[in-house]
Amino acid sequence: MDAEAVRNLLDKHVRESGSLRKWAKQYNGEAAFACRVINGEREPSDTILNILGLERVVTYRKKGSKTNGK
Repeated sequence: MDAEAVRNLLDKHVRESGSLRKWAKQYNGEAAFACRVINGEREPSDTILNILGLERVVTYRKKGSKTNGK
């Protein structure tokens, strides 16, 4: 899943809650931070990823490589 998909998932989750403020209150989060994540200005925190049922995974590959590790 790429960053855009995570932002879209968070946006959908917030909309299903009714509003950003309701979402923040329900999950003990900060509405302003979640808004910045949705807008692509910040990376999602571990708390937001947990709420969405996701975990952060970092990978690296050699420059110019089109396949994993090759």
